[in-house]
Amino acid sequence: MKNIFIYVVSIFMFLGCELENKDLIDLLNKNQSNIEEIDQTTNKKSIDTTIKKVKYKEIKSITSSKNSKEEDSDKTDNENTTEGTENSNINSEEVLRREFVNSKEVKPSNWYVRVVVEEAFDGMKTKSAQLGQIDKDDATTTYSLRSILPYGKSYLDVVFKNPDGLKNGDYKTSFHMYQPEQEDRWTFTVNTDVSHANSDFLLHISGIFVLTPYIDEYNRLRYKERKSVSNPLLKNMKLIDKVSSKEMAVVKDGKTQIYKFNMSGNLSREFELVLQVDEVSVASKKSKVKVMKSARKSFIKKDDTFDLFHPPIIEDIK
Repeated sequence: MKNIFIYVVSIFMFLGCELENKDLIDLLNKNQSNIEEIDQTTNKKSIDTTIKKVKYKEIKSITSSKNSKEEDSDKTDNENTTEGTENSNINSEEVLRREFVNSKEVKPSNWYVRVVVEEAFDGMKTKSAQLGQIDKDDATTTYSLRSILPYGKSYLDVVFKNPDGLKNGDYKTSFHMYQPEQEDRWTFTVNTDVSHANSDFLLHISGIFVLTPYIDEYNRLRYKERKSVSNPLLKNMKLIDKVSSKEMAVVKDGKTQIYKFNMSGNLSREFELVLQVDEVSVASKKSKVKVMKSARKSFIKKDDTFDLFHPPIIEDIK
């Protein structure tokens, strides 16, 4: 009986061990399965990460290549644009230059010149006398100004004595009504003091000053001026010495001519400026005196308004 009990107990112990071993095995298998799953998951994540990295590198490479191409394209476009702009600027400058070279000034209907006289030795000078034409019926009465008597012991002055259409007296400016294709004349007198009665003087015509009319913000008629020494109207002007009867073209070969004279003991000398219909053809001898710089300049000044020496040009528009 005892032996039977021991036998039974042994059997149960054996079976218990097997069950324990089986549970242990099942547990290990389960852990191994989990481990494999974990490994598979890890491997999958690693593979996915690797794939992502590869794809990222490929995308980055493609993007970089694309950006590089775009940069090259932009650079090329910029170079082409810059070159196009430079060519455009060159072309614009060339057009402006050609227009300037090919442009021809026309004879103006509103203009004036200055009568400039300078004492050859001490440089005493006057340039306030003006003569010209305005395209208005009342040009003479509106734009001619009275002269002020010179002051001081030494003086040099140019005046228009008793001009037609005005009261007798000395005038500093003399404007005539514009008359196209008609001859016009202005007589003026050079006055000086006793100390310069035997001095040498230099006379020339400065300009022409072309006047452009406009209406200002107060509805008044105004004029802008620009100086030109190449206007064709200058070729139609000549200067006449009323004492010696010598004649001189105002310009010759595009240069302003200077007339030298002596007062010969007198305090005044009369001259006449003639505006011809055709170009002046009188011969004029070159002056022995060096031409003044102001008379040799051949450029056009920018538009500017009159200064205090200019005739009044303000008029209300009705």
